[in-house]
Parts: sequence; structure tokens; C-alpha cells
Amino acid sequence: AGGPKVLWKTTVAEGYAGVAIKDGTLYLNDYDTAKKEHLVRAISLADGKDLWRWGYPVEIRPSHGITRTVPAVGQKLVFSLDPKCRFHALDAKSGKLVWQKNLIQEYKSTIPGWYAGQNPLLDGDRVLLATGGDALVVAFDQATGKEIWRTPNAGKDVMSHVSLMPATIDGVKQYLYLTMNKVVGVAAADGQLLWSIPFAIKMAACP
Repeated sequence: AGGPKVLWKTTVAEGYAGVAIKDGTLYLNDYDTAKKEHLVRAISLADGKDLWRWGYPVEIRPSHGITRTVPAVGQKLVFSLDPKCRFHALDAKSGKLVWQKNLIQEYKSTIPGWYAGQNPLLDGDRVLLATGGDALVVAFDQATGKEIWRTPNAGKDVMSHVSLMPATIDGVKQYLYLTMNKVVGVAAADGQLLWSIPFAIKMAACP
């Protein structure tokens, strides 16, 4: 009648961010409203205590909540996209910053309405994002952040809230993405745009 036993609790900022769990550690994008800092937290799954916190100042006003995205956890690094399109790779054990990208400065990305809601996609030694702006999709080397390939963005599509989805169609490995006006398939091998289908979105593209 009392529900499941509560093992531990921790306070988080308002929002929709989910958690990633690996090797007994829970990774979460969070926000410190008092200090106005974006946070990435590593929390012990056993007792709910913070193993580390990494953050930096950025003012984010609540707009239907603050947090949106789930960190992606690789073999050694954690990848976090903040609400204002800054992308960070952190050491999973220590929280030390390894590399970072400001997508607005480097790719001319546009912050979506209600902030970035995309989850980074890990595939092999790569981490992928649909940046919008100068590129539709970009594949980065996980270890260094070096760009492996980019998909040309002839339509000048902006970043939507959608996350890339891997698929194999007709034997061709690709990544699917929904912009604000079309569904696309991008070749995993080299980022080539394989196909696109018109699909109009009125307010926000999310799924």
C-alpha cells in the first residue's frame, strides 16, 4: 500500500532530462538555478551520492522546464549537449573535460525553441549530432572530437528536437532524422544524403 521502498533521493532542476546508467553510475544533465550553471552529474546508483559534478555558467530561463537531453555514455567518455547547443565530452570516471564544441560558433546551429532536445548518438568510435546550420549531420571521433564527416545542408535546415536513429534499410546502414520539413536518411559510411521525404511540422519536431 505504501508503494515501492525508496532507496534514495536527490534534487534536480525542473525539466525532462532522462538518465543514462552504466557500471553502477547514473549520468544526468542538470541545472543549478542558484548559481545559474549547466551541470553534468555522475551519481552512485547504490546510494544516490554524487561521484562528481562538472559545470559552467550559462543563464537558462525555464521554458517548459530547463533540461531536455540524456548524456551518451561510451567506453571512457560521457557526451553532453546542453540546452544552448554546447557539446561536451567528459571523462566518465573523473568528470574532467576532454573536448568541447560550441555548435553555434562552429556550425552556425540555431538553438531550437524550448532549447536543445537532442540526445547524442554513439556508434562504434563515433558520436553523432544533427547540428543544423552549416551541416545537417556531423560524425565526430569520440576520443578527440575531430570531425569525421558532415552531411551537406543544402536546405539550410535548423536543428530540431529530434535525435538521430540508426537503421539498416535495403542493406545500407544509415541514420534517420526528422527536420522541420522532411524525413532524411544519411549514409553511415560517409554522411551522404541518401534520400528525403517531405514531412511538414507545424510547431516542434520531437520523435
